[in-house]
Amino acid sequence: MKEANRFSRRNLLGASAIGSAGLVLAACGQVQMAEAPMEQDAEAPKEEAEQPQMMEHAPVVALLISQREDTIAKTAATLELFDTEHPEVDIAWKLGYPPGELPALLAAGSPPDVCWWGVAPHQVADIVRDHRPILAAHGVDIDEIVEPVIKGNTWQGKLLGVPYGLNTTSIFYNKDQFAAAGLNPPTDDTTWEQVLSDAEDLTAHLNQGQEKTTAWGISTSSYIPQYLPFVYAGMLDEDGELAADREIALHMVRMIKDAWTRRGAAPGPNNEDIDLSGFAINAFNNQQLSQVIFGTWGITPTREQAQFGFDSIEPPYLEIGGGRTRGAFMGQEEHFVLDSSTNPDAETLVVWFAKSTHQEWMGQRGHAIPVHIPSQHAFGPPEDNPHPANQLSFARSAGYATPFWPHPAYRNFTGALNTHLRPHFREEDNLTSEEAVDNSFAALEQAIEDWKKENA
Repeated sequence: MKEANRFSRRNLLGASAIGSAGLVLAACGQVQMAEAPMEQDAEAPKEEAEQPQMMEHAPVVALLISQREDTIAKTAATLELFDTEHPEVDIAWKLGYPPGELPALLAAGSPPDVCWWGVAPHQVADIVRDHRPILAAHGVDIDEIVEPVIKGNTWQGKLLGVPYGLNTTSIFYNKDQFAAAGLNPPTDDTTWEQVLSDAEDLTAHLNQGQEKTTAWGISTSSYIPQYLPFVYAGMLDEDGELAADREIALHMVRMIKDAWTRRGAAPGPNNEDIDLSGFAINAFNNQQLSQVIFGTWGITPTREQAQFGFDSIEPPYLEIGGGRTRGAFMGQEEHFVLDSSTNPDAETLVVWFAKSTHQEWMGQRGHAIPVHIPSQHAFGPPEDNPHPANQLSFARSAGYATPFWPHPAYRNFTGALNTHLRPHFREEDNLTSEEAVDNSFAALEQAIEDWKKENA
C-alpha cells in the first residue's frame, strides 16, 4: 500500500505515489509549481515582471517506511495534531513504503527530508544528521528522554534520530487462574524461579483429570526466545564490541527450555495442542496460558478480547551468582533528518514528536510508551477498562530495557541467533545448551569482525 499525502494546515489530500519524491509532489499538485513565463506587457514595469514566485515554506518531504495499515493510520492522526501547533509547516508525507524505497530515492537523487525507519536506524548512519544538536537547538532536554533509547539510537557518538516511542516486554498473568489455584499473584519484585514454580502449579491445577496437557502455566517460546537471553545478558558496549555475559545467557537458555521439558510448565515451540502464532495473544485470551511474555502491542487486543481479570508485572529478576539482574526487550521508533535536507522545517517536525504535546497524546492512546520521562504517566489504562491496572510496568521497564544490537550489522547479529539458538529452542539440533550458546557467541563475534573488515 503506497499513498502520498500532503498535510497542509488542516487539509489532508490523498493520491497514489510514483517514483521519486519530486515527481510525487508535482504529480499530486503538492508543490506550488511556478507557471510557465508569459510574455510581458511592453508597458508593464520591469520590476514587477521580474519578481519571482516564491513559496514561504517548501513542504517537508517525509517517508514512512512501513506498510502496516495501523501505522499509516496512526501517522495520519499524529500529523493532524502536529498541524494544530504548526499550521505554517506543510508536510508531503509518503505513506506505506517498503524498506527498499529509501535507497531507491537516494540513487535517483530525490531523497526525502525526513524518514521513519522503525528498526535498526544504524543501517542509515552515514546519511543522517547528528540529532543531539538538533534537540538542543529546539529546547529539548536530552536528560528527560529515557536513557536506553538514546543509547539504542547512538552509533559512534552520533544520535541517529529523534526517538519518540518504544515498546518493552512484561509478563501478563491471568488473575482468575492464580486465585483458583490458591496462588499469590506475582509482583514487580518476582523472580524467574518463582514465575516458573507458579507455572508448574498452575499447569497441574488447569489439567486435573485430563489425559494430556491442554493448558499451561506460562509460555516461554512464543515471543523471541532466541533474543531473550541477550536481553538479560547484555549485547554490545559503546564501541560496538560484544559485551554479553555468557553465563547469564546460558542460564536463560536452560531456563527457557526447562520450562517445557523438565518442568512441563509451558508448551514447546512445536506443541500441536496450542497455537502460539500471533505472539500467543489468542492462547492467553482463550485461557490456555496463565502467563505470557508480551510487548506493549499485546495490551489493546488483550484488553478487547479477554473475558477474565488480568494484570502485568515487570520482567522478572534472574538470580545468578549471588546477584539479581533483569532486562526488557526494547523496540524503538524514531524519525530522522537526512544530511541532504536543506528544509529548516524538517527539524521542527522531528523534534515535535519528542515534545510533551505529542508524548502525552501518544501515551493516552496506548500507541507506544512515551520516551519523554515526565510524560510516561500518560501511559496508563483507560478508566472504563483498567486491565492491566499495572500497565505502567511497561514504562518502568523502559528504564532498563536493552537496546537491541545498536550496530550497522544488526541483521547479521539477528541472523546469527536465528541460526544457532532458534533451532536449539525448536529442538531441531542435537546440541547441548552450552554448545548452542558457544556457537551463537562465536557467530556474533564473527559478524563484528566481518563488519570491521568491510568498513576498514
